[in-house]
Amino acid sequence: MIDNYMEMGVMPTHEELLVPLGKIGEAFSPGSDKSKNISIWEEALTEDVVWEAPFAEPPIYIKGRRAVGMFFDWLLENVPNFEMALENVYFTEGEASYVIQVSGGGPVLGGGVYNQQYFSLIRIHDGKISYFREHFKVAETYRAFGRDRFHDSIAEMQRVADGDA
Repeated sequence: MIDNYMEMGVMPTHEELLVPLGKIGEAFSPGSDKSKNISIWEEALTEDVVWEAPFAEPPIYIKGRRAVGMFFDWLLENVPNFEMALENVYFTEGEASYVIQVSGGGPVLGGGVYNQQYFSLIRIHDGKISYFREHFKVAETYRAFGRDRFHDSIAEMQRVADGDA
């Protein structure tokens, strides 16, 4: 994927590539002011950002800052004390992208604990995240939130992404 960095012939530093991820980390920090999330999503995500989980059943594809922000907000509403740890970052060569390994979770509203491992491919365009491809333990997601509840919530976010809501 060629983005503006490549077109300009300038590659951002690894630190510059991580800036939008750090902004999202602010929203997921324990005790953060969740009312600031909309501005965080605007600073960190492109308008046409894509979040997908191709190995979920069924595969998930959400497009647009509003819908992806809704997904993140949904997760934070259901796990209000969500904690995460960035375990590894693997930078790609020749692209403004990287793969992260993150562990995260916390107590779920209504009982139980969400304990997840994520591997995510992240692409950066114009200093913002334009693409997430996440791999996670689907069984853990269903156990923590309920399969039907999780997919009903995703369907609502996809309706927003399609402009139907």
